Amino acid sequence: MATKKNRLLTWHSNHNRPGGRWRKYVDGRVRYFGHGKSPDDVRSYRDAERKYIELLKKLEDVKPVEVPASKASVEEVAERYLQHEYNRAVRGEISVNYFDRQRRCTDVFVDFLGRKKKFASITELDLDDYRQQCLSCHPSESTGRPISLATVKARLNLVKSLTLWAWERRLCEMPRNLRTYTRFNLPTPAPKVFTIDEIKTLWASAGQRLRCFMTLGLNCAMGQQDISDLRLREINFDESYIERGRSKTGVVSRYKLWPVTTQLIQAEMVDDTGPDDRVFLNGNDLPLVRRWLNADGKAKMSDAVGNLFWRLQRNLCINGGRGFYSLRATGATKIERINPLVTELYLAHAERGMKRHYAVRDWSALDEALVEMDRQLSFMTVE
Repeated sequence: MATKKNRLLTWHSNHNRPGGRWRKYVDGRVRYFGHGKSPDDVRSYRDAERKYIELLKKLEDVKPVEVPASKASVEEVAERYLQHEYNRAVRGEISVNYFDRQRRCTDVFVDFLGRKKKFASITELDLDDYRQQCLSCHPSESTGRPISLATVKARLNLVKSLTLWAWERRLCEMPRNLRTYTRFNLPTPAPKVFTIDEIKTLWASAGQRLRCFMTLGLNCAMGQQDISDLRLREINFDESYIERGRSKTGVVSRYKLWPVTTQLIQAEMVDDTGPDDRVFLNGNDLPLVRRWLNADGKAKMSDAVGNLFWRLQRNLCINGGRGFYSLRATGATKIERINPLVTELYLAHAERGMKRHYAVRDWSALDEALVEMDRQLSFMTVE
């Protein structure tokens, strides 16, 4: 649940009796979404927030584009598109980070075309000029460094999404070059991994809590969000394994836990945790990783796992552009050397083609590879 500072709704106390109501200004007037005992009544807030999100969805479905197609400027269409994406982010249909990237890419595209230009007058040549400028990887105005090809891809994807959205609402014709607009070759990625000596150094200086997170990163290929989202019902301490859907993709993963991983989880987990509760929380009883949108629609993030790991790296002068997520790449590299047939299982990537409909995954092969990796990392013990 959102903290009081980041809640979507505000609390309005009753004047003559206990309790109050949750409210929000929508379309210029106050709407109420349910009663509660107090501002700390978590259950009532969750119910009210759900009703608010359902209302946004209904309003979005029935509200037409108010600007006539012949007069709509690039700026007006972009603003309406971002409002559409913002509502999706509020409802949880897209991530906060994705919306923030859409917002930044939209600003660049609008500035290139000209904010007052009629959106309906955009031609294939305009889109092609913007594509060529992006592919030139010119320096960013904010950093002064050339933009990356990943940023180019994000900017071109935004143009395609925005144009399709506008076409569906009859604000423009379908450009003939849109089908292949985002196609270009990205360089082969070079995984950023840690060496065994670096892991030894990090482990020797890490506290018990960070060691717990490190074992989950290596043993279970978990990133910061996976660790933050881990629930007690997903852990089987009797048989020593974790089975859950990845936070990013929802693909089911299953990992045999190393003895050190099990011990550290039990030592660091929240007391009196229920089956559906998070296993780990920060010092304020909030999720380890949180993302939200501020009043300006900009993404904000709090990452206790990544920050803890970064501080240790800074103190030990170990970085090289590698963060906590590089532990996942390090584990995958070791699994690849042990048994390349189970690397996809370790990474919890979706099976391609029809195989996923007919074949049951062989988790025992991954179990054997994890046991071997545990043997190779035998220095990771609870002191």
